[in-house]
Amino acid sequence: MAFYLTQSIETSSSPVEVWRDKLSSSDTLVFTRTVSDVNLVALDDLTSASDLSKVVGHDVSMAARLLRIAGSALFNRQGRTVNTINAAIVRIGFDSIRELAVSLALIEQVLEGQPHDKVTQTMSRAFHAATQAKSLAALSGNDRLEEVFAAALLLELGAMLFWAQGSEDAVVLEALLASGAPEAEAEVQALGFPLLDLSAALAEEWHLGELLNVALNPEKFQSPRQSAAQATQVRCVLWGHDIARTAQLHGWESKEFRGLLKEIAADIELDESTLDEQVQENFRETADIANRYGVPHVAKAISSSLASANAEPKEQSTSRLLPARPPSSQSQIEILQEIGDALNQGRTLNDLVALVLKGIFEGLGFDRTYFALLSQDRTEMQCRYALGSTPADFLNASRSFTSDHDVFADALKSGLPSLLHPQALALEPEYVGWLSYSECAVMPIVVQGKAIGVLYADKAASEGSLDDPAYRGFQLFGQQLATILLTIRNSAAKRA
Repeated sequence: MAFYLTQSIETSSSPVEVWRDKLSSSDTLVFTRTVSDVNLVALDDLTSASDLSKVVGHDVSMAARLLRIAGSALFNRQGRTVNTINAAIVRIGFDSIRELAVSLALIEQVLEGQPHDKVTQTMSRAFHAATQAKSLAALSGNDRLEEVFAAALLLELGAMLFWAQGSEDAVVLEALLASGAPEAEAEVQALGFPLLDLSAALAEEWHLGELLNVALNPEKFQSPRQSAAQATQVRCVLWGHDIARTAQLHGWESKEFRGLLKEIAADIELDESTLDEQVQENFRETADIANRYGVPHVAKAISSSLASANAEPKEQSTSRLLPARPPSSQSQIEILQEIGDALNQGRTLNDLVALVLKGIFEGLGFDRTYFALLSQDRTEMQCRYALGSTPADFLNASRSFTSDHDVFADALKSGLPSLLHPQALALEPEYVGWLSYSECAVMPIVVQGKAIGVLYADKAASEGSLDDPAYRGFQLFGQQLATILLTIRNSAAKRA
């Protein structure tokens, strides 16, 4: 029987509800117990500060970090001594303590083990956003600074938890992002929903405070019952994230960032240069706040970006060429070793294929690579994995073998790797996106004598030469992919 990859999940729940339930499961996340315990006490109208302090105090590490945060200038504006959880609750308030306790538990959970780079990246952005949001609230004359900070910090909790899970969906999303797809569009294409919707579902499920829920639900933001003060708080939370995200994507001197500051300055009736100075000072403060939260490596990531915070704006190149990406023998060896270790550990197919593409992309210096699978009737191929400068809508795209001399059908029939020089052929409708105009490498992936898909790579974006070492390296990783599929197929047969 031929080996095919399929994924089918039959459920009456929406995709975001499936993920919400998965992340709310007590056997999936340790910190759901903390969320439950803290909410049980904090949401009770008859609860005293001492009742909540007992619950929080059960976790010695969390209690120590809460005291360190509560005693900082960030929350202790009067400079008074805060040396007990009870005093912290009185000083900061029930809602803020609840959200801070949840954020501490969240951070501890997602940073366990070796977190995905996206976890650190998203968390750094969250700390930056929270610091900016709190400052904007102060500049707007709002006195609920602690709640604004906590809500902004948790706005992207869905993204942090998603990336921490290391799921098969994450591999697909990462491939889309690597191809240059905008973040929100890539999330919808890979998951069926933006990750902020997952934050909203979790915030509601875990009762994480009205401000966070309103910020994550625009329709509530427009409610006529909303007070002017809360409307300002919500704007500050969202502005904080706009600042952090725009700075991360475009740079501090980009036209996008300058336009955002101009809009915010006009809204809060503040001179733009004064706001600019405050925003940059806030960013410098962010690393210290992350340290107080007990996440020094996130603080380090924030500090390392300070050097480029005032760099020149990222301009679009007038040339269509990207810089050539040199191959790395060391990277190739490390990735091949990683593939062997992953096979021994029984890692998922998606993890293993992602490593193969990583080897071709990073180790060999190709500009893009993809793996397409044959349909069961062998009349078409579908791109199931992609990495590099690939169109945003290319992942999961399909094409039929429409002619007698289809280059992919010919490659599959021969069962042998080949170098193609498609030139004008790449411009024909049935090949657009699938072939480069310049030289490219194609390799049928064969399992037990039967071709099941095509591995592809090119250097079209940089117009780099596809020399013999690169071609031989491409074949080596193709052989690894065939071995992976055979191993997984044999394992599945034994279990059956």
